[in-house]
Amino acid sequence: MKLLWKTIWGMKTLNKVQNFIWRACKDILATKTNLRKHHITSNDLCTSRNKAAETSGHMFWFYEKAKEVWNSSKMVFPFMITGNWEFIDIVWNVIKHTPKDFGMLEKTTMICWEIWKNRNVMSLEGAGNQGYKVLKKALNQVEDNRATHEKVLPQRDKEEIYWSAPREGRYKANVDGATFTKTQASGMGLVIRNNRGQVMVAMSRKIPTLLSALSVETKAKELAVEWMLEMSFKRSPSKLTP
Repeated sequence: MKLLWKTIWGMKTLNKVQNFIWRACKDILATKTNLRKHHITSNDLCTSRNKAAETSGHMFWFYEKAKEVWNSSKMVFPFMITGNWEFIDIVWNVIKHTPKDFGMLEKTTMICWEIWKNRNVMSLEGAGNQGYKVLKKALNQVEDNRATHEKVLPQRDKEEIYWSAPREGRYKANVDGATFTKTQASGMGLVIRNNRGQVMVAMSRKIPTLLSALSVETKAKELAVEWMLEMSFKRSPSKLTP
């Protein structure tokens, strides 16, 4: 199981999506099966015509709207998904049977995230998006996530750069920015370490605007200060380093 959690928390995706994947693997999403288990509802049946219990496996693969999404994707899994599988079974088999650089895990989990969101919209409003629209939104988000993790800023003169530790009791924040011409967006990241070099916090954010190299690095430092204040690092003087 260590490999499962390590892979999930190491994915290059949105924090909220990682949290969703973790909750789905732990089977603590508000599916009808779980709601009935906690005596919140007496009905655990899916709203689809087959009237099966709404487990995590059924909701993401066998629910009519979910099947509509997967049929639109044309994705082929190297294993057979059965009706008694839960979300964690599919994720674990994707990790085991597909190369990491193939992107199958990112696509699978992002599609499930969009299926979950669409299911909730349908529950509240009575109507959701068609399968191909749910799929398109998921795959676009996967591409945006990949772009956010690709640095395309002009390279500085090559030189050896070494990280220097702050004094004991202090923290050092390293920040940087990136621009993505293809998606007309910018991104920034923050890493905070203590005097032993241990990572205390690592964060990133995408900005849906293409900024100049100087502007994005300036913005990155501004956001770093905001993040540190929000996370109560204000009591320990920090040094911002690009």
